[in-house]
Amino acid sequence: MGKTCPISSHKINSSLVRIFSFEISLIVLLLVITKEPIYAYVLLFDFITDVTHPKHTLIKQ
Repeated sequence: MGKTCPISSHKINSSLVRIFSFEISLIVLLLVITKEPIYAYVLLFDFITDVTHPKHTLIKQ
């Protein structure tokens, strides 16, 4: 915790980054294995909310 992003000087919570990376990897794996479109919709919804609500991203201002 308290590490800085290599691209900018913003602080990030590395524990949350690992959790969300695992979540995305798991959903992608389920999408590849099952070929169910619901997993693609979940990922799309997740990415859209990250873009439209920048206050709730992992980067702390």
